[in-house]
Amino acid sequence: MNISLFTSAHFDSRRRCIFYRCWRRGMREIDLILGSFIEKEILDLSEDELEEIELLLAEEDSHLFQWFMGIVSVPEHLNTQLFKRICNYCPPMNLL
Repeated sequence: MNISLFTSAHFDSRRRCIFYRCWRRGMREIDLILGSFIEKEILDLSEDELEEIELLLAEEDSHLFQWFMGIVSVPEHLNTQLFKRICNYCPPMNLL
């Protein structure tokens, strides 16, 4: 579900925190990857998937970048279906 018509005020507190943290990472590339994904998927994520996102958010941006780009192997405990969905997600780019 695309939530571009909504604001994070429409979420419960857990989702609101996750939404904010995905868009405010510090490394713009990770903001775009996680923020775009979470904007599209947050309302459909299960409690278990929210927990997985929170585990990813606890990691350093430099590590996330290397894992998302396939530069280094993802630790086994983070190499989940959700992580693979994020890796396969390609946000639409408006370059004009």
